[in-house]
Amino acid sequence: MADLADPGDVRMWDLAQERYTPAPSTGRPLAIDVEKARAVVHELEKLAEEIAEQAKPLTFRKVTPPGFDDVSLNVARQSDRMLSAARAYLLTWREDVVAATSALRSQIDAYEATDLRNTARS
Repeated sequence: MADLADPGDVRMWDLAQERYTPAPSTGRPLAIDVEKARAVVHELEKLAEEIAEQAKPLTFRKVTPPGFDDVSLNVARQSDRMLSAARAYLLTWREDVVAATSALRSQIDAYEATDLRNTARS
């Protein structure tokens, strides 16, 4: 399982690769540890859920000004804008994580399919 506190695990491809050898075009095979790659996918899915949870409290929040003077109204207005921007940032980040997860899952599936075809030829 990925330990994101460990600097060695932060680089996801290092985690997903059992051992690196250059791509087949050089005549040397590429080997991916599919189970580790799927563990990375699982960690990314959990991250997307955590980001969504962080955005939830920012939904439908409205800062009530403590008074009706210009300063109080402006503070409330600016605070609302910051909450809205923070929520948008989190949701965009989540979408990016979901897209990356989907792309990684597709790459894993393609790798497995190619590996099965190559095994069948052997």
